[in-house]
Amino acid sequence: MESIVIVGSGLAGYSVAREVRKRDRAARLVVVTADDKVQAALRDLLAHRLWIKQHAAEATPAELDAACAAIEQSHRLMQAQLTRLDAIAAELAAAQSSARTVAPRGRTTTT
Repeated sequence: MESIVIVGSGLAGYSVAREVRKRDRAARLVVVTADDKVQAALRDLLAHRLWIKQHAAEATPAELDAACAAIEQSHRLMQAQLTRLDAIAAELAAAQSSARTVAPRGRTTTT
């Protein structure tokens, strides 16, 4: 089944999805949007790096270990989201390739 890729989940993206659903309730929709998990992981990563920079000299080994563990967790979250984005990019490329081979409505292709 082919996918319809919608970039953005704001008002325009929502409107497109709604119109597609009106025409085809079985259509497969893929919505690409900024991910709160990535933004949260980046904020957490920055916060812990700044804490280490400011407190490394007087921090206990346990505090430094906790900060490093939090940085690793942020890295894992971002990596998972990047893997998800790679899959979406591949789906988008496949959809674009497929769209190039489909004739516009009302026209027939000749070979």
